[in-house]
Parts: sequence; C-alpha cells; structure tokens
Amino acid sequence: MDKFQLLSKIKNYRSRASFKLLQIDRKFNFLKFTYSIVDLCCAPGGWLQICRKKSHPDTLILGIDIVKISFLHNIFFLKKNILYNKTVDLIKMKFPFIFFETVLHDGSPNLGKSSSLIIQRIVWLLLH
Repeated sequence: MDKFQLLSKIKNYRSRASFKLLQIDRKFNFLKFTYSIVDLCCAPGGWLQICRKKSHPDTLILGIDIVKISFLHNIFFLKKNILYNKTVDLIKMKFPFIFFETVLHDGSPNLGKSSSLIIQRIVWLLLH
C-alpha cells in the first residue's frame, strides 16, 4: 500500500485519485467557482467526493459510469455508457437548462478506436 492509498483510507476517500484532483484544484482553484460539474467514468466516486467537498453547496454534480457507485449525498449519478446517444439524450432530458461548466474525466476505459467518441461527448457536454 502506497502513501496515497493509506491517506485515502484515513480520509475516507473512495480512491487514491482523489489526491490528484485536490492537487489540480490547488493549482488552478476552479472547483469553488464552478456551479455545474460532470464527472465521466466516475467510479468509484473519489473525484465526486472532492467536488462536493470543494465546490459551492449549490453546485450540481453529476457522475456517469457504466459501473454503479455507492450513494453519495447531494450528487446525481447515472449508470450509463457515455458512448451511447441515448445517454446524451437522457442528460439533456434530466438537466435541460444546465450548462456543465466543468467536465472531468480520469477514466482509462478500454475503448480502442472508440476513444474519439469520448472526446466528442466531452465537447458536446462543454458546448451544449
């Protein structure tokens, strides 16, 4: 067990990657100024925990993954595949007036040639 795995257990974070987002936020200080966040490939939810901790209490936070995660207070979760058009349509339907200011993605899915689809989805979420 490395230092960050041990710290994540002590701080009750779901993953050691939580510290990566904390480091990014320390450098760019963006989470407290963001009012809508979507985390793609969010399982197990460590980044969602940090978003909730560091953002404004009214910030809308949405996590999307094909793997179900345990409940996190005041965070929306969709167990969906972001490569499917119906997932994008569902996001539009559930959050019709939301412009996601911050799109996070720390997943490393086995997409092969489909990785360009992930980029298209990210761009769509940023622009719509």
